[in-house]
Amino acid sequence: MRSILALALMVVLSVALVPTSQAATATYTDTQDFSLDGPGLVEVDASIHDIYITRGSGSEVVVKVTMEVKSSSKEKAEDYIENHKPTYDQRGNDIIIDARSKKKNWWKKFNWKKFEAKSRIDIEVPKGTELVLDTASGDLSVRADLGDVPVSCNTASGDIELDGSATNLRMGTASGDIDVSISNTAESMDLSTASGDIMVRGSTHEANISTASGTIEVDGLRGDANLSTASGDVVAAWDQVDTSNEIEISTASGDVDVYLPESIEIDGFASTVSGRIRSDFGGKSNKRRSQVHFDGGRDALFLEVDTASGDISIRRR
Repeated sequence: MRSILALALMVVLSVALVPTSQAATATYTDTQDFSLDGPGLVEVDASIHDIYITRGSGSEVVVKVTMEVKSSSKEKAEDYIENHKPTYDQRGNDIIIDARSKKKNWWKKFNWKKFEAKSRIDIEVPKGTELVLDTASGDLSVRADLGDVPVSCNTASGDIELDGSATNLRMGTASGDIDVSISNTAESMDLSTASGDIMVRGSTHEANISTASGTIEVDGLRGDANLSTASGDVVAAWDQVDTSNEIEISTASGDVDVYLPESIEIDGFASTVSGRIRSDFGGKSNKRRSQVHFDGGRDALFLEVDTASGDISIRRR
């Protein structure tokens, strides 16, 4: 009994005597306002921050930075914050935000078992603001009707989302999902992820969408498209298309479902090594229904669909 009490006392004393530096927390908040006298650009280059864009009510760009760091010592936590504080440069109506790490190999000094960091940059922008967003490790979110402006988002590790409007959309992530819900008709979309799903709701005249491992779902297409995934299904639907457009869809392992306008005719082919093809557009097929050639003539839409392992369905909407 005495040994148990002694052990319990030792545990209590050891907890009480643990230095507070082992659970040190440092925080940082900062807000910056930038006045614009017309349409401009916001460019962000970050290391570890999540970036969130919303539309403001005025003609200013408002930037709020929030960081919370837990580390083995107060000094290390504060050093981490100091190393990742953004700097700002206004050039006319262009706002350049640099939140990259100021020191090389900064991560070597941290005990990652006792380290936790939350870092985000919230930016309010006026309508008509072009966006160029880049973060090495973080999510990117744009929830704003910005008008007919280009939007570029890139992250090495994180998800990307857009809920709003853009005219030319470029998004890329090495590891993460891409989710787009667009309120206008974009001129083009160029979306890619090495590992993740891609979902698009809304109209675009041209789409180049690829993922090495993931599903592609697109609804609202209005023109040319090149859709590819190494491992995953593809579901693509067109609201509008004409005979000058070309559609190419491929997956190494997955099913493909294509939905085209009722009145269109197609020229091209569909092929699957292991699977079957179902089509509302006729065509000449082999006995296994694993290859179908379409001959809609010169005034037909060109369509090429290819999967190594999966079924293909081509339907009229």
